[in-house]
Amino acid sequence: MGDGAIQREQDARALSTLVHDVNNALNPIMAAAYLLNHHAESPEIVREYAARITESVENAALAVARIASFNRHAPMPTPAEKPALSVDTATAQHILVVEDHDESREFLRRLLRANGHRVDAVGTCADARVRLRANGPPPYHLLLTDVDLPDGTGWQLLTFAKQHLPTLRVGVITGWEPMIGSEDAAGAEFILRKPLHAAELLAHVAGRTLPGHTE
Repeated sequence: MGDGAIQREQDARALSTLVHDVNNALNPIMAAAYLLNHHAESPEIVREYAARITESVENAALAVARIASFNRHAPMPTPAEKPALSVDTATAQHILVVEDHDESREFLRRLLRANGHRVDAVGTCADARVRLRANGPPPYHLLLTDVDLPDGTGWQLLTFAKQHLPTLRVGVITGWEPMIGSEDAAGAEFILRKPLHAAELLAHVAGRTLPGHTE
């Protein structure tokens, strides 16, 4: 067997292992979702299974990150320790969410509205630019954008926003990129990786963390 064939066989085994890890992480989510519905009247059980779902999603996200790194031959990201963050709901903000995935966009809209914020949500760079070009005072306090959009990137929206609305706070959500260049990230008040932790996101939105990037 030649070197190329050996490498392909090794790559196939490695990829199979990663897919297996993802499926192992997804199985408990399916089971926990069923049990949540079955025990909907018990707050203690709901909280227990919600915690299990969170843990399983984190495991799946790490496996997906390994797949992305394997595919791009980039260093594998390691899980970061998550700081304990407090959430401040005292100051309502007007937020523009840019996310092309329908369920994710609706999740963000509901999460932010439940925390007292006004939220507009769009799915493309073009729609976001229209909203950001509104005449008069800056229309938003915060732009929260995904990186991978159908007609551009969140980094391009970040640049556009800073050119037209220099005081606008911008948060970027990224899921696939193992490495983030400093030029891309310049100007972002915070960067969060998927899967999002609601408390961490809300704390950044409220400005309760130091300006910088969470990776």
